[in-house]
Amino acid sequence: MGYEAMKQPTSTELNTKNAGAWASQYYPNIIPEPPKWMLEALAKIEDRPTVQIEIAKRTIEEWHSPIGIASRSTGFNPYTFLPTKGPEHDRHHTQLLQAVCKTSGLSMHDIMNELTELSISGTLPRNNFAHTVDLLRVFGLPHRCIPQGWKLRRAMNHILSGYFGEEPRKKILSTMLMWTLAIHNPFKNRRRYTTAEHTSFDLLNQVIESLGTHAQATEDGIIVYGKSGEIYDIHPMQRAPRYRVKAATQAEPPGVGLCLPPELGTEELPLGDHLCGLVLGLRNDIATSRRIELLRMFLAPRLHRLYTSKIDRRARELIEDARRRRRAIDSEGEEE
Repeated sequence: MGYEAMKQPTSTELNTKNAGAWASQYYPNIIPEPPKWMLEALAKIEDRPTVQIEIAKRTIEEWHSPIGIASRSTGFNPYTFLPTKGPEHDRHHTQLLQAVCKTSGLSMHDIMNELTELSISGTLPRNNFAHTVDLLRVFGLPHRCIPQGWKLRRAMNHILSGYFGEEPRKKILSTMLMWTLAIHNPFKNRRRYTTAEHTSFDLLNQVIESLGTHAQATEDGIIVYGKSGEIYDIHPMQRAPRYRVKAATQAEPPGVGLCLPPELGTEELPLGDHLCGLVLGLRNDIATSRRIELLRMFLAPRLHRLYTSKIDRRARELIEDARRRRRAIDSEGEEE
């Protein structure tokens, strides 16, 4: 199954479309609808559409909750202490079943004893739930995400079949989908689109608009026309600093990359603020090159030609002016 990125909201105060070419680097600051692949996976193990939607929404809400964010930051759930990307051995599965039973009003000890007694008496109910290996295939999970011990696997199967109630079943399915999201993270390398980010991109759009024909926002990034005559392309990049700059007028090779990272101490500012400074700095690239050595070295040949042409033009003007004065003097002498 495909783990496509979750759809962006069509209408929200913090719509990531405001970020232009950088929108794909963010996920919205609201809880999105469950993705299509998640509902399709649940449909293979659950016939009731209402239950499918309930489990999917529960998963997405937990993914975007403070607990979900903390789990992704630390690598484990702060309450169950389970790895974010799923159990690594049967001790983790035991922790999971104990946590699910505790929050559902059940006892792990009683469940194991009941299943053992029913098995001995030959009255163990038939488990109609799909084999756990099939569940791994449907959810796209590794084999370690099901218990290896037969007693734990039997308990997991009967909980997932609904024998001990709907609530523990929904919790385990939701937890497994959380593992799927952590392993096949559609928001990998993305950041939350906060009010500060939204405001910073508002400012960026205003700056680009104020520069008129000297700057242009495109689907791929931003084009800036420097006062030196150089043309700069600013494109999104997944890793820090989230953008890359190319000087577009160079012929060999096509475009030259420029390393222009944010100033030290400003890394935590919203991305739009960095881009505002970058756009203004590249528009005034001659002045900016006086404090950025790399840009000064890059522009040196162009500035040399620019200044030489200015000097030559000024020299020609002085020579022509001297000739005019000489002709004027000569003409006055002839009249006398």
